[in-house]
Amino acid sequence: MQVFRLWQTGTPDKLIAIDSLPEDLLTGIERTGSDGLPRHWKKFLEDGGDGRFYALNYLRLNKDVESWQKISNHVRKACEVSVRLMDKLEDMARPMAPDCKTSPTLEPEEIPVIPLPKPIIQAVANVVTTPVSVPVVTMAAEIKQAIETKQPIQNVSQRFMGKHTCKSGGKWGKYAPTGECVRCDQLKAAKLVLA
Repeated sequence: MQVFRLWQTGTPDKLIAIDSLPEDLLTGIERTGSDGLPRHWKKFLEDGGDGRFYALNYLRLNKDVESWQKISNHVRKACEVSVRLMDKLEDMARPMAPDCKTSPTLEPEEIPVIPLPKPIIQAVANVVTTPVSVPVVTMAAEIKQAIETKQPIQNVSQRFMGKHTCKSGGKWGKYAPTGECVRCDQLKAAKLVLA
């Protein structure tokens, strides 16, 4: 569990906890200790992790703003449907004190915790180590054969140059299965006149 201390000047710090965030989202975020808080805060932080907050100035510092946006986007994508989130995650965070001049009144048990499913990499680790079965290989071969039997993909230069150049200058672009342009077929039948 990671506890985030969202701060800005002139307001009390807000706390929110997110369960099981990936480590790549947490790199580069400043860490602060539980200095100036009662002892039970230190115990709470040590039980949930290494005893420190992730401190973010989520409105002013660009790197913190970007980090908080990445975390918020990840939480919205990874969170289960049954968990109700507010429009802004920082609105869910609880202030540590009623105002800046009073001591902290928030207890550790009052911090909102957003549960996330465990990272997918840990869940898939067992699947990756299992041997690949033969049906998967034969299925891949069947897909490859199906792709090869289709008409080859032509790039723009092949489409409008060489043996498939249409009489209309290749501007119309859609070829019939015979290899000629539908527009050229209409020109042959004297239905259209080139300007």
